[in-house]
Amino acid sequence: MPKCATCGQFFGPNFCIVANENSKEFQCVFCYLGKNEITVETKDGQEKKVTKKDANKEYMKYLKKLHNNKNVQEIVNPKSNIIKP
Repeated sequence: MPKCATCGQFFGPNFCIVANENSKEFQCVFCYLGKNEITVETKDGQEKKVTKKDANKEYMKYLKKLHNNKNVQEIVNPKSNIIKP
């Protein structure tokens, strides 16, 4: 879950670069380029404009959905399977 060392916001791996190899700090492409909007190529080859706010918002929605997933919850909050005498 990459957090930008410059702006402190979370972004998906596609929107981050390694800013410091030793400390494993990341920087979002928006801070790296000094822009609030970039153009990306979609899977079907089309160009799409993405804002910093939208990229962060979509990633946070993804993380929330992942956190609320039943299988993830079972890993995070395991129920005790220990049989008590």
